[in-house]
Amino acid sequence: MHRDTERHSCRGMTLIELLTALVIGAILLSLAVPTFHVFVRSNRLSTATNDLVTALTLARSEAVARSVPVRVCASTDQASCAGTESWTEGLVVFNDDDADGVLDGAPEGVLEAVLGPQSLGKIDTTGNTAAVSFTPLGTVAAATALQFFICIDGSDTGRRVTLAVGGHTVVAEFDCSGS
Repeated sequence: MHRDTERHSCRGMTLIELLTALVIGAILLSLAVPTFHVFVRSNRLSTATNDLVTALTLARSEAVARSVPVRVCASTDQASCAGTESWTEGLVVFNDDDADGVLDGAPEGVLEAVLGPQSLGKIDTTGNTAAVSFTPLGTVAAATALQFFICIDGSDTGRRVTLAVGGHTVVAEFDCSGS
């Protein structure tokens, strides 16, 4: 046997094999893209909910730790209480040392500022509540429980955050399709 007579063939992909792989890839991609949008909306909803619950929890714990009223209010600039009832733009947590409900400056100060979902969705409250005050005992200075409704654009499911008079929060699903 001579080595010259042996033929080694190197074979690559044919055009049909390449087109078949591209078609399969396109089909898989078309199935993944809608699922990705659902994932993004779900993440935005979770972030908005967690930011609100964290701010409320911080306010309650700071009120107890400092033995002064702490207030959470809707804010458009994250530096002052905007006098608005819309929580969509954001909120501010601050010490309310003189218990007047107004962010006056030193020694009162912003403990946390949170940017809201803005153009991505909305946050509504029961009774058009513009602010929540926590007493030095950690209770809410309100006669009834407050509810926040968080909806992200493009999603029918949102979250309802209930703030009990005792100061604890409960998060549950909420149907945004009717709002």
